[in-house]
Amino acid sequence: MSWLLLSPLALLAVAVLLIPGAALGFALGLRGTAVLLPAAALSVSLISLLAIGYAAIGVPWSLGSFVLGAAVVVAAAFGVRALVSRRWGWFTLRLAKLNLGSLGAGLAIWAALTGYTMIRLFRDPTAFIQSYDNVFHLNVVQYILDTGKASTFTIGSLTSAGQPSTYPAAWHGYASLLLGTARAVDPGIPIGSAVNAATIAIVIFAWALGCLALVQVLAGGSLGVSVLTAATLGTLYVFPWAFLPEGGLYPNLLGNSLLPGAVTLAYLISARLGERALAARPTPGIEPVRLDGNRPLVPAFIVLALMLPGITLAHPNSTFTLLVIALALTWGLWFIWSFGTEQRGRRQRWISLAVLIAATVGFALAWVLLAPPRPTPGRAPTNLVDAFWYLFQGAVSTASLPAPALTVLVVLGLVGAVRHRWIAAAAAAGFASVVFVMALGGPTGKASTMAGALFYNDTKRIAAFALICALPLVIGALGMIDRGLRALLSRSRVSAGAANAWQGVAVIVLAAVIAVPLQLWSLSPEINYNSKRLVVLSATTRRMSLNEYQLISAMRKLVPAGEKVIANPGGGGGFIYAVSGVPLVFPHSFVADTPAMHQLRESMFDPSQLPQTCAAMAELNAHFYYHTNRKVTVPTHGADYFPALDKPKLSMLTLVASNGPAGLYRFSACDQ
Repeated sequence: MSWLLLSPLALLAVAVLLIPGAALGFALGLRGTAVLLPAAALSVSLISLLAIGYAAIGVPWSLGSFVLGAAVVVAAAFGVRALVSRRWGWFTLRLAKLNLGSLGAGLAIWAALTGYTMIRLFRDPTAFIQSYDNVFHLNVVQYILDTGKASTFTIGSLTSAGQPSTYPAAWHGYASLLLGTARAVDPGIPIGSAVNAATIAIVIFAWALGCLALVQVLAGGSLGVSVLTAATLGTLYVFPWAFLPEGGLYPNLLGNSLLPGAVTLAYLISARLGERALAARPTPGIEPVRLDGNRPLVPAFIVLALMLPGITLAHPNSTFTLLVIALALTWGLWFIWSFGTEQRGRRQRWISLAVLIAATVGFALAWVLLAPPRPTPGRAPTNLVDAFWYLFQGAVSTASLPAPALTVLVVLGLVGAVRHRWIAAAAAAGFASVVFVMALGGPTGKASTMAGALFYNDTKRIAAFALICALPLVIGALGMIDRGLRALLSRSRVSAGAANAWQGVAVIVLAAVIAVPLQLWSLSPEINYNSKRLVVLSATTRRMSLNEYQLISAMRKLVPAGEKVIANPGGGGGFIYAVSGVPLVFPHSFVADTPAMHQLRESMFDPSQLPQTCAAMAELNAHFYYHTNRKVTVPTHGADYFPALDKPKLSMLTLVASNGPAGLYRFSACDQ
């Protein structure tokens, strides 16, 4: 398949991501360009909540059932709004002063950069990330297609031995809609095509679109600042690209990508409530975007609340990131209201302060107490000095390349925060910096865990958290640069037309000065290295070679219906279910074993345990075994260790098919 042939699936991905949410936003009173801002998050909320409801009542999950359910919800929203309007009048929300031309130009540049990086990373649109996390994510998508259930309360059953288990399922439900629809047209569509189409839609129409909307709220709608933002954020490795080759962290990618739209709405609400010091001063002649309409705060709060389920069910730590920014905005409002021009009485000030302190303490406790447990021990912290040095370099982790342009922009943004009282922007970025340094550097293991456990102490996730919290500072810095160029040219003796032309040239040159070094010395080396190691099928790919992939792809014809395959999920065998649709006994490295599964994990090829092994195979309906003779590094201890599966006794097996080092066998010892 060529990238051009992926276009219909990518268009479907964009339609599913935007249209349902835009329709719901319109039903709630959003008008004009305002329907675009929360569209992706509202669609994901619809996907995740409808999936939960359908699983509870037994309705199969498909594009048809989703569209029908979304239509019912939208109609209900129209009806409720009509009833409410009889008493309180119609509530509407518009985005005044949003510059569609500037946003569109920035989005086009960002889309080109995204497409270029996607092609270099995946090489082929059917390829997928061969990582520990992606074994689970891809197998879950196939599991949804087989079971018709995409609920956050059901997908964990794949690895929990059928026991109740909760896992954020928004991304899996979204990807399964695309794959199921594509396979209704062409049953041979590979799972990688649907996942890559979903990624393109999410990165461009959730992350990039939200960031560019935030630009217009904080720095005005000039073409220059949109171009500079696209050139900068579109070439950063820290997010979204670090989440792909190094993890396949698709749920967290979705959750974080939905955040800029929600952050933009939160800033708009805060500005409407009275904080004028949040946004950078606009470019002369251009005002920042603001809320407009008939009592627009009502639909604004409703829409923001309805965005939360999608963000949370994509990944809960994305919600915590949003709460950090919301708390920072609230503290900023409190300072403005308490000590600004709209002073309140002493009693009201102290009551509001007590409420804010209680909310902050509750948030801090939730940060520590709600952190998910790690399946494996976390890395030991470095030290505070080294951690600060990595932060100052703009690096993702100790092993990543620096992005000094990001550091320069954040520092410039801090200067703007001091000058223009960007209280919330500075507070959120400061908190994220402390989290990054403490999680990476200690000073003790316990302190590191308390700071970063909400993000699994994963430096990629923590760095992305820091970037998102610093977005207002980065955007403020780019706005200052754009305004500085305009002011410089306005003082020259050239005509207005010539000044605009020189402004355009200066913006292009500056965008290149920022983007080219980031592309050449930060993003591209990481993409090239990880593409060869984790994506492109070869003898050196971490989990699965081309020969192994070809054999796995043919397993649907080799394994009888109803049979499961036994394979070590730490190697390429973990992708058998996602690639071929043939179920696995061990669909992920971390699974809850039944007694039969434990027997195969520990003693499958132990002749003295043959009766127990045969009984376990009969119970699981699993008589086929996949193995490769190629060197693949798998865990040798811990909960993800499968001691029996990589030490086969060929005398107990009959070869069914092979391709290069990979072989599919039938366990024939039980037939004797």
